[in-house]
Amino acid sequence: QMRDNGSNNFVAGHRRWILYPQTREMGTGDIPPSNGDWSANSLWVFDDNIWGPRPETRETYVAWPPPGFVPYQVVPPRWSFSYPNADFSDATVTMTSEGQPVPVVVYSIATGYGENTIVWVADGLDANQWYTRWPRPSEDTTYTVTISDFEVPGLGTQSQSYDVTVFDPAVRGNNEETAQISGSSISVVDVDTDFSFTPISFAESYEMMVASLAEE
Repeated sequence: QMRDNGSNNFVAGHRRWILYPQTREMGTGDIPPSNGDWSANSLWVFDDNIWGPRPETRETYVAWPPPGFVPYQVVPPRWSFSYPNADFSDATVTMTSEGQPVPVVVYSIATGYGENTIVWVADGLDANQWYTRWPRPSEDTTYTVTISDFEVPGLGTQSQSYDVTVFDPAVRGNNEETAQISGSSISVVDVDTDFSFTPISFAESYEMMVASLAEE
């Protein structure tokens, strides 16, 4: 539903409701295939706060994929950009990567699904097929997205740019650091053993697991 593939999902309506900032509660349920019947899914998103005030979000807009580093497995062929009460009738979308243009196909604007949103297909993928996935990148790949000439009440004509870096979590980045652990390679039951590790320069905190040997 976040991917929203298929010709009938061109407005990315499921995703827009899932990412709707006012939503406090949502639910989903699945039934597996049985006795020749298809599997089924139900998504519930209309909670009591649907018409409540919009809370503060990380950015003033809501985009998917969002700005920053995003695993390629959750990058859909259809990208979206939402802005409260925006008019995207005359808006344009451009994407570049490493200074080179990335082809986009922008869909007709459709309101009534979460916040007003512009939706487009990136890089020539076929989003009408449910099985289409974003290709696995050979290295971290940054895409610069620019939404131009959309209207916001009280603010006038707006433009917004942001970067999305698609990466493969299974591949180490060029700047990856690994904590080197040192200490005794032999542990004895009921005897404390000290270990140390080299710090990671960009880590804000660490999580440790402490274990004790026990006799069988």
